[in-house]
Amino acid sequence: MDTVPLIADGGIILVLTPKAGRELHVSPNDVSEAATTSGLSQTSAISVGADWSCTRMVVPKR
Repeated sequence: MDTVPLIADGGIILVLTPKAGRELHVSPNDVSEAATTSGLSQTSAISVGADWSCTRMVVPKR
């Protein structure tokens, strides 16, 4: 939540999480819920190599 003012002018946050089946995997639903709780919006998710997923977060447009 503390980062929202810092990225409000068009910044983004990239969240890297281990893919399913990897140690410490985080469900995409948990990432989405955390984004909403933090006042952010999840815009896209991509694969980053064999072990990682990347989720892009932004401040929702008003």
